[in-house]
Amino acid sequence: MMMSKKELSLNDLPGVGAATAEKLREAGFNTMLAIAVATPGELTETAGLGEAAARKIINFARNNLDMGFATGEELMQKRENIIRISTGSKQFDNLIGGGFESGSISECYGQFGSGKCIEKDSKVLYFNSSKPHIEPIEFVYNKYKAKFGEKAVADGYAVEIPPVKVFGFKGNKLDKVKATLLYKEKVKKLYEIKTKRGRLLKVTGAHKLLSFDNGVQWKPSTILSKGDVIAYPKKLAFEGDCSYDIDDAYFLGLFVAEGCRDNPRISTGSKELINWLELYIENKLKFKPTVTKDKRNNCYTVYLRNASKEILGDLADSTAGTKFVPPDILQSREDIVASFLAGYIDGDGHFGKNNFEVTTKSKRLAEELSYLFLRLGISVTVKDKLVKGTKFFRLSTNDEKLNLIPCKIKSCNYKNHNTSYGYNKNIVKYVRQAYRQTLYGNRGRQNKLLKIKSTAYNYLTNAGVLDKSMNEKTMVEIYNKFLEGKRYVEECLELAKDFENLDKASFSRLHELLPFAFNSFKDELKLSSSTFSNYNQRGLPKDNPNVLKIKELLVEKLKETLNNLEQTLGTIKNIVYFNWDKIESIKEIDYNDYVYDFVVPDGHTFIGGNMPTIMHNTALAHALAINTQLPADQGGAEGAVVWIDTENTFRPERIKQIAENRGLDPLPLLKNIRVVRAFNSDHQMFVAEKVEDLITKENLNVKLVIVDSLMAHFRAEFVGRGTLADRQQKLNKHMHTLMKLADVHNLCVYVTNQVMAKPDTFFGDPNAAIGGNIVAHNSTTRLYLRRGKAGTRVAKLVDSPHLPDGEALWKITDAGIEDV
Repeated sequence: MMMSKKELSLNDLPGVGAATAEKLREAGFNTMLAIAVATPGELTETAGLGEAAARKIINFARNNLDMGFATGEELMQKRENIIRISTGSKQFDNLIGGGFESGSISECYGQFGSGKCIEKDSKVLYFNSSKPHIEPIEFVYNKYKAKFGEKAVADGYAVEIPPVKVFGFKGNKLDKVKATLLYKEKVKKLYEIKTKRGRLLKVTGAHKLLSFDNGVQWKPSTILSKGDVIAYPKKLAFEGDCSYDIDDAYFLGLFVAEGCRDNPRISTGSKELINWLELYIENKLKFKPTVTKDKRNNCYTVYLRNASKEILGDLADSTAGTKFVPPDILQSREDIVASFLAGYIDGDGHFGKNNFEVTTKSKRLAEELSYLFLRLGISVTVKDKLVKGTKFFRLSTNDEKLNLIPCKIKSCNYKNHNTSYGYNKNIVKYVRQAYRQTLYGNRGRQNKLLKIKSTAYNYLTNAGVLDKSMNEKTMVEIYNKFLEGKRYVEECLELAKDFENLDKASFSRLHELLPFAFNSFKDELKLSSSTFSNYNQRGLPKDNPNVLKIKELLVEKLKETLNNLEQTLGTIKNIVYFNWDKIESIKEIDYNDYVYDFVVPDGHTFIGGNMPTIMHNTALAHALAINTQLPADQGGAEGAVVWIDTENTFRPERIKQIAENRGLDPLPLLKNIRVVRAFNSDHQMFVAEKVEDLITKENLNVKLVIVDSLMAHFRAEFVGRGTLADRQQKLNKHMHTLMKLADVHNLCVYVTNQVMAKPDTFFGDPNAAIGGNIVAHNSTTRLYLRRGKAGTRVAKLVDSPHLPDGEALWKITDAGIEDV
């Protein structure tokens, strides 16, 4: 190890006094070694030193540390202090030399597929040659299998799909993204999820859906439960080439509603529609149609000739149970989509006082209509019912955007209001808690300044609304009030920074704007309420030490409030970006068949389901978090664990389950795990740097740092080759922070990583860990995890400086990781 030639502290650095030394410690430079290996830029940026001063103290630290070469014997002696943390499986431990090593970074990454799949009949929205299709995923797989062939990979099979795009996340928005492969594997069990709006999803336990739990996050279906919400797009915003005009679209919609294939014809009771049809056919199809009237039911029938098939296409041969939406309509401009829906609604729709509904025998049509309505941003509910043994599908909604559909004989005047289909109680509860924690219930004058009243104010303050849903209009109003509150807090912070110099008017303004009580520090400062009242009435006294103490506490609390407000605004923005559907039931079902998944390197998401739903394409970490705390003779390190959670993967329930199955008390184990949720790459890097404080300032004996997952935020925030250099530069700094922690404090760093598919790999495994050489070169041990047969797992040692390649077979149980 590098040691000082004589014991020196930061205060011994030239030109560094107590204040500067404290700044260095706050920035994470606690030791002479930390100074010696820093760059001038780092000290300038984080500690506020000038470049010349930074270079001077770095050189001093290097000159006073033994920075020379070590002999192999000395390094061997150093490695005698290495700690190895057991996985729980002897085979796995033997593969990696006895367990995960301290003083190094170990990286584990998993294969594509990995059980995150959907059942074979699930509909998916995809595009080829810009044309959209909504088809069962098994049908899509077999179509491209026939064209490009199939290859065996890991536990399943894969098919290349070079011309295909899906509708998924691209950066921070939904857009068309390239899918490289379709994957399938066989499973015995699935989870069946039914929602309030009529979604029916059958997915594997590992498959993730976008949900909400104190924030928008991906959750595996295994941890979803009744009452949880899942996200679906607010609108499907895409367009392509279309051969239809507005009148064609209306005609097609009317045929789908009222058309018949036998002696092709359209029947309606509306003379106005008959007049329009006659005019359209004469102008567009160039013949005068035959029109008959059944006097018994006052119904007109317009007979179409073969010429109409040029426009109708395959619709001309469809029956009531096989009707569908023409693909060109699905990708048309919004005005053409609206015209098709107008024709369909005029033919078969019903506007009630508070609700619109339409019924069809065609399951395909019901599913495609739910997608088509969402092209206009209209969410529908789809339910099925049996009538005399025949199944019908009923679509309903009361969305006010229906008012804009240009029907010819029907109309509505709906207004959006809070319904059971809005934001559910979990989201309402989050907003209410955020309101209390950031704007503190709008104490005093703040309430009048923000002018929150009516429905929005009721949701924020009245406990009686917790079981009621909230609509988007109310949520947007609340968002704007949080935004306004943020501006007031920013003004407060600027005034508080100059607190001791405020005149009476400025102090009164600060007091008026504060979202919390001015005397909230009285207990901490051991001052009376009357003292604060005097300040408010007479102004701030000069040269009073209490004033500076109040200033320090004010600034700290306002900064914390501002940070919480920014996080709340970001979360509400994410909430409003999606629509939400509530889970009414979820259960495990027998399946014993193939499941399928799109491999989408850019974003890992796609839209699918019987109605549009956002689908997503860490057991070992939980086991290590417990094993680290065990005595050395049980494969542990008798130390604490830090878990940097980027994907909300830490589950205390799993720690409790493993502990109880091993006969351990879960409470002290949970207390010895420090978990921090990282919300972006900068936050992830910041908390990694703060681990040093836990060790040096809180004397926490950290022996394992988990980063799960390493690349999730970097991959989401840096999209496209143009940002690759910036991403890799930040990633390199992050990896060096983790490496320094491992080396200086003899702890183990365990990182999980994602994989990308390489479609040009025809032999061998087409998967590679992301992060490039930066991750590869900084990771001492690299492991590839995949599923084996009969519920087992396989760990393959990909890279190690001293261990041979090999594989180990293991399994996940209620007690953690065990041998097979």
